[in-house]
Amino acid sequence: MAQFTIEIPNDKLAALLEGFKSKYDYKDTLLDDNGEPYSNPETLQEFSKRKVLEHIKAVYRLGLEATLVKNVMAQAESETDQAGLSIS
Repeated sequence: MAQFTIEIPNDKLAALLEGFKSKYDYKDTLLDDNGEPYSNPETLQEFSKRKVLEHIKAVYRLGLEATLVKNVMAQAESETDQAGLSIS
């Protein structure tokens, strides 16, 4: 299986995580059903990794869709060419 590795310099990690926190509205503290605060069980680093994976999956899905559309269009063109349609 192929692997992706993203290397982030240690002195840049805090800013990167802060960017994810701001961009995707991560909360360190959440509220339960009674309005009582509790610590978010998902760390900011876990949250950020999840967001990266969600983006990769979305891009992959777009690639699959584009491939499917190309295949369907090629099939439609082939069937149209073989349909025996003519005009006189």
